Amino acid sequence: TPAPAYRNPFLNFGNVYGLGVLRHEGTTYLYTASPIPGSTDNGVYGWSSTDMVSWQPQGLVLQGPRSIFHNVEVLYRNGRFVMFFNYDSAPGYYTPDHIGALLSTAEAASPNGPFSLFH
Repeated sequence: TPAPAYRNPFLNFGNVYGLGVLRHEGTTYLYTASPIPGSTDNGVYGWSSTDMVSWQPQGLVLQGPRSIFHNVEVLYRNGRFVMFFNYDSAPGYYTPDHIGALLSTAEAASPNGPFSLFH
């Protein structure tokens, strides 16, 4: 009997892009700037899994005033989780080649956030 086919749960969300992955203490964390269908929240969404098959949504781990987030990465350093990302600074600045995109960072005590923007 063949094993059941695995279906990636993220395919249900459509346009998932700019993924960042962190492996910390036996858990894999995935971060995406893609909005969850039906959500109007701006920011970065988190997911976690201990087996990379069953994923638990962590919700909005960074809520931001910015319009479009890209290329999220999270690192663990000195007991803190630091998120790096770029964003289009305002809706009027968005262009397909991301002219006007800015680099920013945020930090949290937990990989599930909430992350706070550095000032």
